[in-house]
Amino acid sequence: MIYPFVNDWEKVNKKKIKYEERKSRIFMRGIKIGVKRSSSVDKGMSMFEQSGKRDSAAEASQLKTEKEVKVKFTDEILGL
Repeated sequence: MIYPFVNDWEKVNKKKIKYEERKSRIFMRGIKIGVKRSSSVDKGMSMFEQSGKRDSAAEASQLKTEKEVKVKFTDEILGL
């Protein structure tokens, strides 16, 4: 009675349901479902490994600087 121009409410409800289902499918496209199958954790973390990619001169320089700074720290300076 509120909407006299609608004769077939079942058809309208089916369209609403299909619309909601389609919307949820579209939103789910970006979500990965299930467990990623991998033989080991090492493969996934290999991109973070630094072996073979280090600059030995820069690394040596940093280690030298760290040693020099550590020598300067005494109990007196640190307030211990």
